[in-house]
Amino acid sequence: MLDHYYRGVSLSAEEANVEILRLIDWENANYGYSEDTGVEATGNMAKEVYGWNYETNFNIDTEQIKQSLREGQPVMIPVAGNGLGNPHFRSSSPFYHMLLIIGFNETSFITNDSGTHYGEKYIYPQDTLMQAIHDLTNPETNISQGIPAMLTFSF
Repeated sequence: MLDHYYRGVSLSAEEANVEILRLIDWENANYGYSEDTGVEATGNMAKEVYGWNYETNFNIDTEQIKQSLREGQPVMIPVAGNGLGNPHFRSSSPFYHMLLIIGFNETSFITNDSGTHYGEKYIYPQDTLMQAIHDLTNPETNISQGIPAMLTFSF
């Protein structure tokens, strides 16, 4: 989603499925698993598969996210899905989830959220999103204890 969005190329559901399967194969070959990945492993995958350079930032705040967006840098964040309060998630919220932040306004962040059919340009209140941001933990049952983190990307 990151790669297609920032290159201005549409991504159909079928193409997204092909990409997901390709990434699963890459994760299995390089990490030995295809489960959830934290920010560092996700950034590395974006670099190796798509050629994106990345920077990992921890203990972030709203101004850091906004400044990265102002500079034209894509921003990806890891979240505890149940902290988002998104009514469009199927059956239950994703336990751990990554979102692409594509913009902001005075009170909200605009995201592309792959967790729902209604995720394109989905708006989350800034406070809600900031409270949900947590990097992957081990064990995953402690997601709400994960360090707030973000990935920024460039070519």
